Amino acid sequence: MSRSTFYAQQTLNLHNKYGLSQNAKILLKALDDHKFGRIDQKELGRIVRLSNSMRKAITDTITKCARIMGTKEGEVKHCVEIIQSCTEILAIADQPPPMEEFPLLKLPTEVRQNIYKQYLRMATRKKDRILVGHRKKSTCSCAGHEPSQFPFQALKLALAQASRQVRDEFLPYFYAKNTFYFPCACDMLENLKANKMLQHHIRAVRVHWNGPVSDTAFTALGKCPRLEELYLIISKATTNNLTPRETEMLSYFTAQKPARISDSLGLDELIQIRGLNTVVVGHILLRQGSRRSDEDRANLQALLRGKLTLPKDDKTDWDYDDATMSRFGHANWAERIARISAFLLLAVVALQYIVSGRDDPYRCKALLTDGSWPPQDDTQGHRLFGKWEPDTCRMHEYSRDQFRDCVGGRRLVFAGDSTTRQVFWAAAQRLDHKKAEVEYLDLFVSDNPQRDISFEAEGVQLQFVWDPWLNSTTLFTQLDLLRRAQAWADGGTSKDVGEDEPALVVMGAPGLFSARHGGDSYLDIFKHSLDGVMRYLTQPLGPGALVPKEYRELENQILLAPVPIPSYQKLTAERRATLTPQRLDRMNEYLRELPEPASSRVMWAYNQMTDHVGMAFDQNGMHVNEGLAERRIDVVLNVRCNAGLVKHGFANKRTCCVGYPPLATTQALLLLTAASIIPALMWARRRNLRSIVPYLPSQSTLSASLTLLGCAMYCYFTDRTHALVQAEKHFSEFTLAALWAGIFTLSVCSLRRTTGGSKPGPSKGGLGPSEAEVGFLSRPQSEEWKGLMQTGLLLMSSQQTSGYLSLHKITRLFAACYIFMSTYGHARYFLRTGDFSFRRVAAVLFRLNFMSCLLSLVLKSDWTVYAFPWLISFWFLVTFATFRVLVRFGDRPELDLAKFLAVGVATNILLVVPGTVEACVLVFRILGRVSLDAAVVRRQISTDSVIPFLGMLVAWVAHRVSTLKTSQAGSRPSNAVDKVLAAIFFPDRSTPPLQPIVAALSLACLLLFFYATQLSSRYPDVAAYDRAHAYISPAAALAYAVLRNCHRTPRNMHMLLASPLGRMALEAYLLQHHAWLAGDGTGLLRTGLTGRAGGGGGGGWFSRLGRGSETVLLTATFLCLSWLAHEATRRLAAAVFGEGSAAAAAAAPGSGLEDGIKEGYYEAGPMASVAGGPARQAAEKDGSLGSAERVGSRGPAWLSQSRARAGVLVVLLWLGNVFNG
Repeated sequence: MSRSTFYAQQTLNLHNKYGLSQNAKILLKALDDHKFGRIDQKELGRIVRLSNSMRKAITDTITKCARIMGTKEGEVKHCVEIIQSCTEILAIADQPPPMEEFPLLKLPTEVRQNIYKQYLRMATRKKDRILVGHRKKSTCSCAGHEPSQFPFQALKLALAQASRQVRDEFLPYFYAKNTFYFPCACDMLENLKANKMLQHHIRAVRVHWNGPVSDTAFTALGKCPRLEELYLIISKATTNNLTPRETEMLSYFTAQKPARISDSLGLDELIQIRGLNTVVVGHILLRQGSRRSDEDRANLQALLRGKLTLPKDDKTDWDYDDATMSRFGHANWAERIARISAFLLLAVVALQYIVSGRDDPYRCKALLTDGSWPPQDDTQGHRLFGKWEPDTCRMHEYSRDQFRDCVGGRRLVFAGDSTTRQVFWAAAQRLDHKKAEVEYLDLFVSDNPQRDISFEAEGVQLQFVWDPWLNSTTLFTQLDLLRRAQAWADGGTSKDVGEDEPALVVMGAPGLFSARHGGDSYLDIFKHSLDGVMRYLTQPLGPGALVPKEYRELENQILLAPVPIPSYQKLTAERRATLTPQRLDRMNEYLRELPEPASSRVMWAYNQMTDHVGMAFDQNGMHVNEGLAERRIDVVLNVRCNAGLVKHGFANKRTCCVGYPPLATTQALLLLTAASIIPALMWARRRNLRSIVPYLPSQSTLSASLTLLGCAMYCYFTDRTHALVQAEKHFSEFTLAALWAGIFTLSVCSLRRTTGGSKPGPSKGGLGPSEAEVGFLSRPQSEEWKGLMQTGLLLMSSQQTSGYLSLHKITRLFAACYIFMSTYGHARYFLRTGDFSFRRVAAVLFRLNFMSCLLSLVLKSDWTVYAFPWLISFWFLVTFATFRVLVRFGDRPELDLAKFLAVGVATNILLVVPGTVEACVLVFRILGRVSLDAAVVRRQISTDSVIPFLGMLVAWVAHRVSTLKTSQAGSRPSNAVDKVLAAIFFPDRSTPPLQPIVAALSLACLLLFFYATQLSSRYPDVAAYDRAHAYISPAAALAYAVLRNCHRTPRNMHMLLASPLGRMALEAYLLQHHAWLAGDGTGLLRTGLTGRAGGGGGGGWFSRLGRGSETVLLTATFLCLSWLAHEATRRLAAAVFGEGSAAAAAAAPGSGLEDGIKEGYYEAGPMASVAGGPARQAAEKDGSLGSAERVGSRGPAWLSQSRARAGVLVVLLWLGNVFNG
């Protein structure tokens, strides 16, 4: 192979010097390109074979170079290299070209579609193609389409098996271009469930209406987004299965009567389908069954054509193309991902239990064995050695009062050398640092500092026994007291012996003195000294109590410190000669080989604290830093006292050496319901047990209830058991900024045009639904806004951001913006529909608060953990009251503005007046046993007391502008407010353009807000900012909303990636406390198999995958559970409170209104004026508009009323809270 390159030859001017032809230069250049990978071998051979002149150029070049070699010896080297290059070119050209498949996927999309069309035409050879499944998928007893001997042409779809991409392109085309026949509704349902691509792309369906699951089948058929044609076949078998109501009636009214087709199962679901172009009802073939009358066929066809051909009310916000939907557009994607994530998580938990959890279920060994200091970027602004973090649990730093509460009136004994004495002095300083300093100085100016010490403060007695060999009589006396007390306790005696024995004994291993004074026999001396106390270490280490108890009821503990590892560089020469690493390591190795009960009490974390930490030791290299000694006393206190922390307000936040509380009555009932009762009811409904089915809710309601209980139980599993572990949060400015920027960039890249508008059907100018212009702050846009904010809040909640003022300001701004969008959405709904029914209020409050109430009951968490739902609920009630009062005064804009101002001022005055909030809190405490702090409630409401009214005002302005837009052609505005709005939004030629000015002012307002809150020192602390937040945050929220909607292009776009998270923002906020974070949101949730969060160490093969692996797993599970909880809450609210109102009849399941009920968004267009209509007014009289979900229940009639159902829910929640303790 030639080593010379084309450019090297060109630099030496060899080509012109030897007189090479242009074709030869082209081929030499092509060879160079081939060697550097710019063209492949096939392309080079094609160039040579392009014409005979190319091959002739190669032979001529070889001849010229050979002639030059014979005459000029100095050119031999270059000629040989050119000849070698020519030989390589000929060798490549002589190789046969590789055989290739036809490049189908390289063809344009239009050409591939024509190929698929011709393929199907050749396969079927018929113009009208009606396809029948090869065999029935369902196991029902319904008759098939034809007898088995009836001949059918088999359709082979080998093209669908060519590749995944060809399948994803061909099958949608195949499903869209053919009509599919199903012999019964059961078979149609099974096909739609098993083939989501068929469900999404099917266009034409023929189905014989019969089967016991016709209602479910037609519901699934209605969810097919591209369905256009329905050919319904009826027969006498259609009425074999009747609706639950008719079935119930027949059990009472037994007189024989012919079954009507209007009583057939599935008719109610069938008439809910919308958006079809063709609807035909036909008779069954005579050879297949008995026909119904022509009158039935004609009447049913008239009914269905009048209903099914109406336009669809819902417009999906997910604008996927066919190829994308075929891969990702499954309706149950969240459920599938959740199942996979849950399976992987259970596998990881099982592995973690096998590796470490089985031997250390309560994380006591983890507390004493492994740990790390926080990462370096998290220590800025914190004291040195301020926090020690065990590997798989969270320890507690005991204050003086907590120290006293735990061992008050008891005695703590420390025995050992000067290193153990440091732990003693750390405990003394924790109790009374002034007294400890005085006695510390007295000790070291005395003649004999190596003596016993007694110290008492805050009712706690500390005793240090100078016993570097662990063989003193004083030590053994204390250990005997402990052993006798344990024996009495095991015997069940009621004698109070707790005042004699010590509550805690900490011993230091006699390693340093054995190494320094034992000579070559140091190890035997060490073993002999240790054997003396081994008989007292016969109990395995565990929490002071498996069940949380009071401090006085906790078990006493004996702990052993290992041989300390000094800083060898700082030791004196004398000490360095005896305290060698070999000696100390051998003694510690002996400690590691102790039998299990004794080895579990060795505090290896003491040596972990000083490992590779340069500032851990003082100048002599033996004794540790004072801050580090304080963390050592925290370790022993966590072993002794953590089981009592639960009774003192630290439940679920400290997980080292502590058990979780047992299940309360309410928790046990909910667990029983989720595990057995609801699955049994679902089984009974699936089996169609007619004796109990009329009493049961629908399958969708049961499924939604099971989903919500399952989410709550998952939270209990992750945050109320030791199956997973908790870790401390850290703060990394770079990580937070990088993640936030990355997610925002991906969201921007997912910008899509918002499909649909505020009105169904074509818009002005003949634009289709995908081109219709959306309104101000449309629902997709609000979901995008909330999704971006929720992403930021999730990232900040996963880090230790307390104390960072800039992040506190961002958090408060996000909360204010969410309140702004909430009140805007609800106000817009009230203005459009005039629906002020009890059902509407109850449904919204249910959607906002049910999940938080359920989590509080299942996890026994404090109600204040989920503060945001009740805060949003409060402002929703204020919005409802504002517009309920507003509607009684007619359509007068000037008066409306005055009312807004009056309500806002009155609300803020009530918040300030002493006693108003306290009275509400007292009512909650008396009636519901809900403990709330009135000061906290007042502060949380008052902090955002202005922006809710801004949201209402903006909604009112948007509604007025919409009204003006529809009346522009009719009459001019008749009042001053409408004239100002018309001048701004609909300027004429004589009016200066105000919209660009408003947009510029909004941008300036945002920049000024950022400068004032983030760059200037105007708000130096949290209190100063919170005082001003209520008045400056509305400007920022309004400025962003105006900028986001200043032009039709950004207004008609939304970020596809952020919208789903915004839609389930409330559920994500609730579940993050337990399914993504831990300890009610105060710590991080981890699997326990990866390396330490502090950045150091960790063993095992799984730790190599890093923290990122478990983060992805836990995040995927958390997001899918949030989406499932969102959908389940929506379905359950629809089941309990029905569709809402007559004015909002478009809110039937699938219309899209249920998704926006929390925010109040209503995308069905202006259906009613503020004053409402007769339907709303009539429905308000009984508090129910429309009927609730049809369940066919034989229960009492009063239970069908929304007020009664809401009352039952309140009573159940009250009872659950009472019995939950």
